Amino acid sequence: MTNRSALRLEDLTVEFPGTAAPAAVRGLGFDLAPGRTLGIVGESGSGKSVTLRAVMGILPGRARITSGALWMGDAQLPLVGNQLRAARRRRLAMVFQDSLSALNPVMRVGDLIAEVPRRVLGEPAAQARRTAIDLMRQVRLPDPERLARAYPHQLSGGQRQRVAIAAALAGRPEVLLCDEPTTALDVTVQSAVLDLLNEIKERTNLTTVFVSHDLAVISQVADDVLVMRHGGPLESGPAPVVLGTPRDDYTRQLLAATVELPPPGGTVAPAGKDGPAAHTDGSEPPRLEARRVRVAYPGADQPALAAVDLALRPGRIHGLVGESGSGKTTLARVLTGQLRPDTGEVRLDGVPLTGRRRDRTRLRAVQMVFQDPYASLDPRMTVRQTLVELLRLVGVTGRAATEARCRELLDQVAMPAAALDRVPGQFSGGQRQRIAIARALAVEPTVLVADEPTSALDVSVQSTILQLIARLRDDIGLSVLLISHNLGVVHEICDEVSVIHHGEIVETGPTRRVFADPAHDYTRRLIDSVPRLRKETLR
Repeated sequence: MTNRSALRLEDLTVEFPGTAAPAAVRGLGFDLAPGRTLGIVGESGSGKSVTLRAVMGILPGRARITSGALWMGDAQLPLVGNQLRAARRRRLAMVFQDSLSALNPVMRVGDLIAEVPRRVLGEPAAQARRTAIDLMRQVRLPDPERLARAYPHQLSGGQRQRVAIAAALAGRPEVLLCDEPTTALDVTVQSAVLDLLNEIKERTNLTTVFVSHDLAVISQVADDVLVMRHGGPLESGPAPVVLGTPRDDYTRQLLAATVELPPPGGTVAPAGKDGPAAHTDGSEPPRLEARRVRVAYPGADQPALAAVDLALRPGRIHGLVGESGSGKTTLARVLTGQLRPDTGEVRLDGVPLTGRRRDRTRLRAVQMVFQDPYASLDPRMTVRQTLVELLRLVGVTGRAATEARCRELLDQVAMPAAALDRVPGQFSGGQRQRIAIARALAVEPTVLVADEPTSALDVSVQSTILQLIARLRDDIGLSVLLISHNLGVVHEICDEVSVIHHGEIVETGPTRRVFADPAHDYTRRLIDSVPRLRKETLR
C-alpha cells in the first residue's frame, strides 16, 4: 500500500488503568499531508497533549494504548517499542508546553541544543555548537553567545521556551509536534516564532501538529483544525471552515470566549460607561507601591529594574506587559517580598516592607500566582494537603470547616471537589494553574500578583478565571497586578496598564486609552504583534 500522508493516525485510544475517568483519548484519528499544519484545539484535559505523547512514544508508564495505528509515509509504525523510538529520533521532534521540566537542568542551554545535531546528525562538536548558536539567533534569543553558557533556571520562561523550540528544530525533523509552543512567549517573540515556523515549513516542507488554546494563533498557523472534547474528535476540517462556520455548538463557544485586542486607533470608552473599574475613580492611596526600585543581577550588562515606580490601588486591576526578560517577573518577586531590591522600597498600605520576620504576617496579604504551576506546586502533596496547610495559617480548623473551605476554593476556580485527593502530576497544565490560583486565595490576600495566570489555560477556562478575578476585585476590593503577554486579556480586564521595556516603565495609563492611542513606539510595536483571527477565516 502506498500512503502519501506525512503522518496518519487511526483510531487511537489511550486509557489510564486504575482511574475512574473514561479514556483520555478515544477513537482519534487524522490524516496529515506533507507540509501541512494541523491545529488541535480543545479545553484542558481534552486529550490534546496525551495524543502528541502517544505519537512520540513517551506516555507515562501507567498509560495504556488499547487501539490505534500510526503511519509515516509508506511505513506503518507501532505505537510502542524500539521501532517508534528510532523513528522519533530521526523523523519526529516535539516542543513541550512546560519548558522548565523539558530542559536538562544541569546542562548549559547551548550544549543542550548542540547535543541534537551532534548525536542525531553526526555533526562535529564545533559545527554542532555553531548550529546551536544560529538556531538561538533564529528564535530571537538575545545575545545567543552569552545565553548559550546559561542554565535553564537562569532564563525567563519565554527564553526557556525558545530554547526548547531551537532544540526541537536542531535535528531537522520531518514532523514537528508542538504542544502549546508559544504559551510562555510575549507577543513580539510569539510573532517571530510563528513566522519562523511558517518560514521553515515553506522552505523544508515541514509537517506540523500544533496544539494551542489560542484560536488566533491557530488561525495564523494551521491549514486544518481538529476540535477535541472529552478525549474524542468533535469537529475537523480546513481552518477557514471550522473557525469561520463551525458546525458544533462547542466550537462556537470557544470562538465566543476568545478575547481579542481591538486594533489601535479605536474610540476610548468613557469612564463608567464601558470597561472595568467603574466603581472606583483611582484617587485612593496606593495599597501596594514600588518606589524607585532597582535590581541588578551579577554579571548582567544592565539592571533588571531601573528606578521603577508602580502603584496598585484598592479594588483595581493593574496590567503589566512587556517582552520576556523585560523585568516583569523580577518586579513581581520584589513586590511579594521574595527579592530585596538594591535600592528603592516597597510600601504596603503606606508602610515600608523590609522583608524581615516581623513583616511576614503583612506579606501574607500579598500573594503570588506563578507562571509555571507545575514547578510551584509540591508534586508529592495532594490538593487537599496543599490547601489545608495554608488554611491553618488563617485560623480555619476543624474537619467540617476545612472541607467546606477547600471545596469553596476549588469551586471558585472551576475545579471539581474530586480533585482534592489527587496530586499535581494527575492534572493538565491548565488544571494545575487553577489549583495554584486557589492556593493563593486560601490565605485571603488583599493583593494578588498574578504572573501569567492564564498562559496555560484554554479560552473557556481563561474566561472563567478572568471573571473570577474581576469578581474578587468587585466583592472584596482585591488589588491585582496582572502580568501577561496576552494584550487582549489585559485590555479586557485591567483598569490601568504599565508597559515595561529593558527594566524601565515606558508608559502607564488607563488601559483602553493606552491601547487605543499608545504614546511610546515600543507599546505600538507590542500592539502590532498581537495575533488576531484572520479576517478571511471569519467570512
